[in-house]
Amino acid sequence: MTDQVSGGVLPSGCGWAGDDRRSLGSRATRTRWAAIGAALAVIAGVGGVSLSGAVTGSVTPQVTSITPCRIMDTRPAPRTVGPRSTPLQAGTTHTIRVTGANGACTIPGDATSVFVNVTVVAPAATGFLTVFPAGGTRPTASLLNFASGQPSVSNLANASLSATGELSFFVSGGPVDLIADISGFSSGARLSTEQLAQLRWDRDRARPRSVTVGASPGAMAFDGTNVWVANAGGNTVSRINASTGVKVPSDIGVGSGPSALAFDGTNMWVANRLVGTLARVNAATGEPATALIVGGQPQALAFDGTRMWVANRTLGTVSAFDVVTGSGIGGQLYPPNSEPRALAFDGFRIWATLLGASKVERVDATTPLVVSFESLATALGPSAVAFDGSTIWVANQGANSVSRFSTDGVKLTPDIVVGDNPIGLAFDGRNMWVANQSSNAVSRIDVTSLSKLPDLALGSGQGGIVFDGANMWLSLPGANKVVSLRAT
Repeated sequence: MTDQVSGGVLPSGCGWAGDDRRSLGSRATRTRWAAIGAALAVIAGVGGVSLSGAVTGSVTPQVTSITPCRIMDTRPAPRTVGPRSTPLQAGTTHTIRVTGANGACTIPGDATSVFVNVTVVAPAATGFLTVFPAGGTRPTASLLNFASGQPSVSNLANASLSATGELSFFVSGGPVDLIADISGFSSGARLSTEQLAQLRWDRDRARPRSVTVGASPGAMAFDGTNVWVANAGGNTVSRINASTGVKVPSDIGVGSGPSALAFDGTNMWVANRLVGTLARVNAATGEPATALIVGGQPQALAFDGTRMWVANRTLGTVSAFDVVTGSGIGGQLYPPNSEPRALAFDGFRIWATLLGASKVERVDATTPLVVSFESLATALGPSAVAFDGSTIWVANQGANSVSRFSTDGVKLTPDIVVGDNPIGLAFDGRNMWVANQSSNAVSRIDVTSLSKLPDLALGSGQGGIVFDGANMWLSLPGANKVVSLRAT
């Protein structure tokens, strides 16, 4: 634990510029759960944006039946199919390549799952068989159970493949031979014919929608209707209707170097890094209000349902303030060069990354006064943080990886390698997306299996990233554009 702080550490002179203290609405009735944003968006939508379906353009997996083919038979020659001709021993896992030409099967490279009938032959001991994507977490549920000396037993499964098109088989008892026959596969990489009849071509995940915005777009946020983009090089914010992809004609002028955005249910807040202020913009009308002065280089924002949290990178502070009065609630001052960089809220705690210290800090956001922060070690250069509803994810800019923490502060293993210079995270309800500043593709990780999905090429390094309940939006600073891709 770090030293306790019993009072605000907002920079000297912090307060509203002028005396504009207009009420921000009935925030007293708003619970902190309103601030979980991404986690709630993928459950019930936000502001009328529903979960993706046929009408909104989801990518339904295409199921293709084939003449059954044998991809594996571990029995000795001449029955052997595939590279293995020996039985599996108890407690072992055997992995096979499914996509491509293997055994007597040829399965397309874009297949995401297969219909596989698995047969256990001549088990020498009692046990069970489990099938799962290679490299993923082995499930506790079995596909079939077998007993010593019993006749052959089989079962059919729709088995998901790993990102590399591989499938693993685990047996708890043995030795035992396995046979695997494939009768079909599914793929979700393209829209179905029926969906193409309903939807626009730019809803295909392989062809992202592109919108030109201001200079050097970075941070992004969603207000239930519009995707907001902070144009760091233009000192403006752009708005794009998430449903139509049409940009609102007039950008909104804010302070110099806008670097972060956060929505409080009524207003969009913009952190102006180069002038040390926060601009408050009415999300419905686009009218900016008087700025709050917070001091040196605010880099990140997070809203907990009542208070706005600010990470000031050069001052080394993480602070909270009341969004109505502008008064400091409390915070923490870190050692020099700690560089607070990103913030996230999990419903109870604020999580902050310290880029220069390679640490993650968490604080109980439910107390009236911030009194303590807890420091947790992570990999080199943590630059982004996100919550998936149960786990905290951290992008490590200096290690090209992501780390995970339980909400009670336990670091989970292993770290997962992603693209070069990861600086943004967003969750779509199934996968965690990673924006890679120095890669031309965005990374995706299945949060259940922890398997890495194929990267999606964008042709440019990414900046900010946000999910609108159906599409994932990414800013491309070098191209002065943002793109959207179907999330599912």
